[in-house]
Amino acid sequence: MNKITRHFCHFTLTLLALLSVLGLHFRPEITLAQDQEQPTYSIITATDYAPFEFTDNTGKLIGIDIEILEAIAEDQNFNIEYELMPFSSGLQALESQQADGMIGAMGITEERKESFDFSDPYFQVGSMFAVKESSDIQEIEDLKGHTIATKIGSQGHDIANRLQEDYQFEVVTFEDSVNMYQDVISGNSTAVIEDYPVMAYATKTGTIDLRLIGEEMELLDLGFAINKEGDHELLDRFNAGLTNIKESGIYDQIIERYTGDQVQEIDTSFVGQFLDNFPALMKGLGSTLLITIISLLVAFILGTLLGLMKASHNRFLAAIATFYIDIMRGLPLLVLAFFIYFGLPQMTGVQF
Repeated sequence: MNKITRHFCHFTLTLLALLSVLGLHFRPEITLAQDQEQPTYSIITATDYAPFEFTDNTGKLIGIDIEILEAIAEDQNFNIEYELMPFSSGLQALESQQADGMIGAMGITEERKESFDFSDPYFQVGSMFAVKESSDIQEIEDLKGHTIATKIGSQGHDIANRLQEDYQFEVVTFEDSVNMYQDVISGNSTAVIEDYPVMAYATKTGTIDLRLIGEEMELLDLGFAINKEGDHELLDRFNAGLTNIKESGIYDQIIERYTGDQVQEIDTSFVGQFLDNFPALMKGLGSTLLITIISLLVAFILGTLLGLMKASHNRFLAAIATFYIDIMRGLPLLVLAFFIYFGLPQMTGVQF
């Protein structure tokens, strides 16, 4: 490798390091204002499960779960850093210890107790079926032979599977609630089964045009979860804080805010939705542009470096470049991302 090439490689590696630091500095994440003297816990949650966890028109994370957790954090003097991901992915991440805990309207079941330890119950929910407002379906018995939309990993999904043989309906699953509801609204599925508070909130606010049928089924306690090998001090803090906010009346105020008469209808027109979500859209646009610019710079520099290594007379450098290129071309990036994030921690104990 000649002198010019060596200088270029040194320059490239230095610039890559600087860009990595820049990328980490600007990484979008949701955190509370933190006291450096207090412990900070990473908590998994979602953003699409109103009234438990969702974002308002400014992009702020709100909901029953969020306000209860933040009230407990204030009472017990700890900080929160949220890790946002779909429910099923959150379960995998918690199982591989990628976070300290998870709150996401998670039902406390015997099966989940095999993998996680739960707090004292902080809420109780049951599931209900719902159909389009214009549907002729009036009772659960009318759903025989129809298609039911469910969310994977949810209590409703489990209930639908158990009732499937008796009512002879087809069950389809979705990763998130938004697509699940849309499947019913578009007519692909006849009904949906979901936690009652979720659908009651959605119908009150007018965000979905569905009608509840039948009765609330199989009440289930919700709990805050940690990995069985996780930090049990966090679980103790949660339980102590939950007791305190119930005694102080803060808990009741939170529940009333999302289930009582304070719930207001939302403007669901295109213009109304655009205006309500404009701040969040602009924030997302800024993050996307920043990531795009950093990615282009890194790709250009890394591509140039690998090209020089590939063309080099040094067999060792050429072999490294060939191996990297073959791996990147032959391995789907989604598979690689899942292996790095979920597989490596279980194999090595290293967390990201």
